[in-house]
Amino acid sequence: MPFGISASQLPRATYGACAGPNPDGACWAVSHTTSCTVRPCWWANVRSDTFPANPVRRLKRAWFPLPVRERMVRTEELPAFYNAVDGLSSHVAADYIKVVLFTGLRRREAAALRWAEVDLSARVIRLPATRTKAARKLDLPMTTFVRDLLEARRAVGMDGPFVFGANSKSGHIEQPQFQLSLVAKATGIGVSLHDLRRTFVTVAESCDISPMALKALINHALGRDVTSGYVQMTVERLREPAQRVCDKLMELCGITTPEGAVAMRGA
Repeated sequence: MPFGISASQLPRATYGACAGPNPDGACWAVSHTTSCTVRPCWWANVRSDTFPANPVRRLKRAWFPLPVRERMVRTEELPAFYNAVDGLSSHVAADYIKVVLFTGLRRREAAALRWAEVDLSARVIRLPATRTKAARKLDLPMTTFVRDLLEARRAVGMDGPFVFGANSKSGHIEQPQFQLSLVAKATGIGVSLHDLRRTFVTVAESCDISPMALKALINHALGRDVTSGYVQMTVERLREPAQRVCDKLMELCGITTPEGAVAMRGA
């Protein structure tokens, strides 16, 4: 038997709670995800006609679709949110949150960012396929904001391999839940790190960059049609749209370029 248990031992909560008429928040999502995991694992272990029926089959036409998450930092909230993040006593957490907001990187991709993956001379963040959820390498052009932040972090010293080093088992920052709770307490804006990725994508879309460029910036698949397969998004092709999103985010956050400073573009 797969998992070392029998079908009768699988509790209803594992594969049936999501089929009820009144699913309960997080429990509903957990049941749904668990069922989606059990089903293919069960089929993969079928070896004979005597194998018990897949228990998840009972959910046929009884699935509840998971609601699409929509939480993000709204444009009118960005100045207060950014100022609260900027005022955090933990500069590591503050810089980490800013990088997620201004790059759209996933939580773990940004948290485990290594100095070896940061090419300041070429102004590119290079993540190997083994470090991304999509299992595709990501060469992300640095915008002026991200470049300045990373240069400032390196100027204070490179204590360890991680950009956002921490006294943790992994050696880098993990979930800055405490810092985000402080921001929420100060502003009333309660969001997760993934909500910041959603914020980045929403702002990027408002900048009228091409859908393919937007997908490439957040390391989504460009598409499965023949034309998409021919498109190769280079770092230099993405540099201008990335900077456009950065400029818009800086504007929305109320970040001003110091007088006399020259913003770096393609040169």
